[in-house]
Amino acid sequence: AMGGGPDHGGYQLAEATVRSLLPAIEAAGIASASEIEVDTVADRLRDATVAADATITTISLVTAWSRRPDRTT
Repeated sequence: AMGGGPDHGGYQLAEATVRSLLPAIEAAGIASASEIEVDTVADRLRDATVAADATITTISLVTAWSRRPDRTT
């Protein structure tokens, strides 16, 4: 989803994503938890986006399920 402004939900989504990836980020030696400060990612991203009068784009996830009529399994 694309959005901006102080109330956009993408900031929390970004923080949750970074939080879930933190073990892999640290294991790969990319950054440490203290460098990332995951608890403030949403606030920092919101502040920077609003200050720049910008928008952010989060990943678009689409799923679907169907069954072919000619198959029963």
